[in-house]
Parts: sequence; C-alpha cells; structure tokens
Amino acid sequence: MAALVLLCLSGALPVQAETRALLIGINDYEDRNHISSLGTADQDAKALRKTLVESLSVPERNIDLLTSDGMIRPTRSNIIEALS
Repeated sequence: MAALVLLCLSGALPVQAETRALLIGINDYEDRNHISSLGTADQDAKALRKTLVESLSVPERNIDLLTSDGMIRPTRSNIIEALS
C-alpha cells in the first residue's frame, strides 16, 4: 500500500467517539520526472474502505475516499477540505 494514507480520527469521549477515515490512493503523480507511477494505490484504498465497512463496521458516511481514478481526486484542496 505504497501511496496510501490512512487517517483514523476518533472523539475523545468513548460514549461519543466516532471512527472516521480519510483514505487517499494516488497512482499517478503530476511530477512524473521525480515520482514513479504506482500501479495499485487506488485499488488498495478502495479495498481498505471495504475492509473498514465490512469487518470493522465503520459507516460509509464516515469514510472519505480520494483516488486518482475517483470522482473526488486527491488534490491539495480536496485533502484539506476532507480534513476539515
């Protein structure tokens, strides 16, 4: 899972705690002279999302997925927006 970033954020109080995740999969970088393309980062992020939902019961609404081939691409502004 080379270029996959996972951030799980939980509340401070166990009673109100809610698991959240931001999954980022980047296969192709704009600076191709210095960063090689990755083959499966997008698929890895999607597989991790599936695992979080199916095995850990994390609600899909609590998972933000940004991938190179997705509807929401992992741009700087999209990542900052997902974190806020």
